[in-house]
Amino acid sequence: MHVVTSETMRRIDEIAIDEMGIPGIDLMHRAGEAIARISSGFYDDLACKGYIGIFAGPGNNGGDGWVCARLLKSKDYPVKVFSVVLPDNLTGDARTAFEEARDAGVDCRIVEAESIDISGMGMAIDALLGTGAKGTPRGAVGEIVRLLAMAELPIIAVDNPTGADADNGSVEGIAIPAIATVSLALPKLGQFLYPAREFVGQLFVADIGIPNEAISRASGDIDYRVDTASDLAALLPFRAGDGHKGTFGKASIIAGSTGMTGAVALSAESALRSGAGLVEAVVPEGIVSIVDSLVLEIITRGVPQVAKHKCLSIRALGDIVRIANEADAIAFGPGIGTHRETVDLTARLLLRLIKPTVIDADALNCIAKLMRRDVPVKFGCPVV
Repeated sequence: MHVVTSETMRRIDEIAIDEMGIPGIDLMHRAGEAIARISSGFYDDLACKGYIGIFAGPGNNGGDGWVCARLLKSKDYPVKVFSVVLPDNLTGDARTAFEEARDAGVDCRIVEAESIDISGMGMAIDALLGTGAKGTPRGAVGEIVRLLAMAELPIIAVDNPTGADADNGSVEGIAIPAIATVSLALPKLGQFLYPAREFVGQLFVADIGIPNEAISRASGDIDYRVDTASDLAALLPFRAGDGHKGTFGKASIIAGSTGMTGAVALSAESALRSGAGLVEAVVPEGIVSIVDSLVLEIITRGVPQVAKHKCLSIRALGDIVRIANEADAIAFGPGIGTHRETVDLTARLLLRLIKPTVIDADALNCIAKLMRRDVPVKFGCPVV
């Protein structure tokens, strides 16, 4: 999924509305529908008591809030809108959304005209500023942010929590702590960066009807992606329903030494979770029983060790080569230590392994020691 900055999102909106002719009010209606659906779900799930207070700003973010208010009222949710701007000062789609809400009988309070009493409020919706705002919120908006930051209320943020930078994730002073953020069309970069991430809460990305063409036409400005579960699932090979451990490949992990059995266990579990059908750990013979007790699903093979240190000995070379080269893929290095014999073993082993090998952790440290000794390091296999 694409991740955008506020400027890129502005460009996408511009293409969709000005160049492709999609009415902005249609996008606003879809945004309001998504916000109403998600916020009402939280209201019900949390068994909130009291009205839903929607804090509407002067721009399109506030317009989204007005649409949300109208739709919530149509479903008999108790709603009040607190606007930081007089209705006569609203323009464009935000003005249209306000008029639709007013005609539907939505209760509106002007923040400049009266104080906000949140004593009867059961949930708040932050529709103040959206993604384009920078710096510390000021004026009436700043007062609302301070009020909501101290209130013990569930808060839903529209597009981005007010006070959190949607581009770089910074928070200058104070921001609204949302339990959920409804990011419109695409997620914003700052929503994945700290400290803003702490204010975003659960992140929802709402499809508001912007065509893929508008996004692709702005793709030159999009430099970031986040991989979702569905994105990653599409990369995984098909697993036959009648498959078994021999169908899905064998991984051999050469790892471990005394005090480093956890490295073996974590590596083996990772291989299993990534889809390997059979995982075999090749470890110093003195730690076999420990590894066996840590991971039940793997086969553990003990090989000769340096007795005092229980690390891989040069004498293990033949056994390791024979066992590892029977696998489909190899991992070498987690927790093997950097004893001199293990370093010497590394140089010879890498030359004799023939299957694709991931070189990790202490194996890299062993290679560094070999290079400092001007010992050439050659590979007989594809390596990562």
